[in-house]
Amino acid sequence: MKSIELLMKAIEKQPAYAFSYFNLARAYKGMNKPGGEVLKNLEKAARASKANLRMGHDIKRNTYCLFLVYAALGDREAALEYLRKCSNYDLPLKSWGIADKIANVALKSDPEFQALISTSR
Repeated sequence: MKSIELLMKAIEKQPAYAFSYFNLARAYKGMNKPGGEVLKNLEKAARASKANLRMGHDIKRNTYCLFLVYAALGDREAALEYLRKCSNYDLPLKSWGIADKIANVALKSDPEFQALISTSR
């Protein structure tokens, strides 16, 4: 509950920061809250990230957030699209342990996902 409270305060102060919505979705999921709250915050994270990208704000971070959102939503094509961009930005996906953090089993076993992670730093 404390995480949710802090994330809600963070969103009030900086509503354009997409990772606050993503982390709020994760907190709701971890508390077994109704799926609607999880989905709603994943969608808000995607909208915030896309808006930030359109404005050219923090391109790498927002691209990475979109990868995580689409991986959480189970949208393979969109997740891989943003993972390719993360790879092109030379984000340290392997050292961040991305393969261990993704819960989507189908995505984790996808050959393109595995190749993108294995060739990253």
